Amino acid sequence: MTINSSLESEMQCDLSIFEPLGFTTNGLVHQLRKDVQEVFNSMAGIKNILPATMRIVAPIKSFEHSITAMIGLAGTYDGTVSLHTPMNLAMDFTAGMLGMAVTELDDDVLDALGEISNMVAGSVKDYLSRSGAILKISTPSVVAGDKYRYLSGNQSDTLTLGFTSGAHLFLVCVTVLVKQFHNSNSRH
Repeated sequence: MTINSSLESEMQCDLSIFEPLGFTTNGLVHQLRKDVQEVFNSMAGIKNILPATMRIVAPIKSFEHSITAMIGLAGTYDGTVSLHTPMNLAMDFTAGMLGMAVTELDDDVLDALGEISNMVAGSVKDYLSRSGAILKISTPSVVAGDKYRYLSGNQSDTLTLGFTSGAHLFLVCVTVLVKQFHNSNSRH
């Protein structure tokens, strides 16, 4: 996966919506990392998922030879939870889930990545629901390609975490938007 983004040592995302839930920025990052590792361990038997040593500041927009699986969030908050991984790593994840060799990008790989993103989105939904938020998550949407662009959110509303499996980097991104309600009877 080729990543075109700014990498820095500190995250710039505004996570204030998580504060009423008792999460500090570092606490939230720690919990999400733990949840992602648990999802891969329990679903695919992959134990070598490690947090990358950097945090990614700006949302990633360009991918090459990758797969992106995304889940929409709707309700009190809107947003997405997305998983971005190189194609060969996605096949390794799928092999772990199915217990058999996977040598080509097929529907099993797309389904597996969709299910993994669904599990991670379930964790995010759980965090937000603790404060009384009402949320629904969508069914997974998965795209794969040699070169594509993906955009969901911006620097202030997207938390992007890097992980490694072996020598490969993959990303988990959480975009949460606070809805702005407008009175349709107001005059401008």
